[in-house]
Amino acid sequence: MARWGTVCDDEFTDAAARVICTRLGFGNTGKFVWNAFGPGTGPIWLSNVTCNGSEIDIASCGHSPWGVSNNCSHSKDVSISCEYNSLDADHVRLINPSSSRSNQLAGRLEIKYYGIWGTVCDDEFTDAAARVICTRLGFSNTGKFVRNAFGPGSGPIWLSKVTCNGSEPLE
Repeated sequence: MARWGTVCDDEFTDAAARVICTRLGFGNTGKFVWNAFGPGTGPIWLSNVTCNGSEIDIASCGHSPWGVSNNCSHSKDVSISCEYNSLDADHVRLINPSSSRSNQLAGRLEIKYYGIWGTVCDDEFTDAAARVICTRLGFSNTGKFVRNAFGPGSGPIWLSKVTCNGSEPLE
């Protein structure tokens, strides 16, 4: 009889999450989110999982022997997300604190990630990145980076050092 179990987070990375999400049919979108979904139950089947991202399944990755988890408890069970993080209009917005318009043409860039709105750090952000965002929001390809003209945001800073050439595809 098959028995479900968990995976310990020791050495686990986004590369291992991508292997799992690919195997599950979600594509190469995996993200390791520590133990965001809480502890599991049953045996801890794998620990010290090391993947480079090209493996066909998690069993092909390096790991300790099955069922051997020397210093692991269920408080360290792996959680992953296979969510596709497309930057569509439901996940990107421009906030202008001095305007009551719902469809902003200019404002502070905010991104919703895992259901939480946060900001984007302006380190390395350029006009090219602004053009990609404006195009994604349905505006023309004429975006202009205006530093932090709309004041600080609140919540987490989801992205930093965003670099674009301005011609990235709209997935």
